Amino acid sequence: RGGMLRAIASATDPAAARALLDDPSTRGNDLFVLSGTLLAPERIDTNAAWMVEHLMRELPRYPTFGHRWLIGSFGNRCTVEGAAALPQQLSGLMHRLEGGPRALAQTVEQMELCAAFVAHHGVAANRYFSQGVSALTGP
Repeated sequence: RGGMLRAIASATDPAAARALLDDPSTRGNDLFVLSGTLLAPERIDTNAAWMVEHLMRELPRYPTFGHRWLIGSFGNRCTVEGAAALPQQLSGLMHRLEGGPRALAQTVEQMELCAAFVAHHGVAANRYFSQGVSALTGP
């Protein structure tokens, strides 16, 4: 079932996954599979705003054990700008999510660390993948 839900949420058009998320018959643990897939790095820009609106309406259907994970899923942007924007983006949800403020702080820190890692290692990594190992180690 999880594989099928991930496949649906991975489609170019997110309409089917969004419909399942809004469907009251979708099980709580399946909501996390769909949400996480819609917020994967390659899809987060398309789906983040919709997910916030969805969670404002449907959060009571999500088991509280996964609230921290939901916030972390919004951290799939590896940029300083994304980290700075996230608290405002999720501000309407923070008081409704169990452990929300702490999970948000951890997610923002993770995004900032990711951006710093990319800034520090990005050029060498790109060189490595375009030219091979000798680009990092020298001739």
